[in-house]
Amino acid sequence: MIKKQLELNDFKGRWALRREIHDHLGGQQGKFVGIAEFSVMDDGLLYMEQGTLSMGNQPDLNAERCYLWKGEGTSVEIFFQDGRLFHKLDLKRTMPDAQHLCVADMYSVAYRFIDWPNWTARWDVLGPRKDYRMTSSYKRTV
Repeated sequence: MIKKQLELNDFKGRWALRREIHDHLGGQQGKFVGIAEFSVMDDGLLYMEQGTLSMGNQPDLNAERCYLWKGEGTSVEIFFQDGRLFHKLDLKRTMPDAQHLCVADMYSVAYRFIDWPNWTARWDVLGPRKDYRMTSSYKRTV
């Protein structure tokens, strides 16, 4: 349970990451197991995840992604690695949500910080060629 208002710096450190993927369009299930780490940069936190992606009957793949989390206090902006804004996050809320339109695909995220320091991010992605739900669960390791 959250005992204080979350702020950007509360995410610093290493997290065990498990992601469940339900591809409704392709009729496949998948998972990602790995680590996410938030490390300090001059203007925010660098989010880096690495792990193994298993999708349907396909061979396992090593996968990684990076984002930059910037902000002060409870207001956070999350950027792609190339500097484009992805979405904003309001840490004053224990269950914030956001959306990002990418060409014809709508990415909708619902965060849950109720069980802090365990938390989740659930993405629903809909578009002409996409229809999946991806739920990422984070548990602090360091």
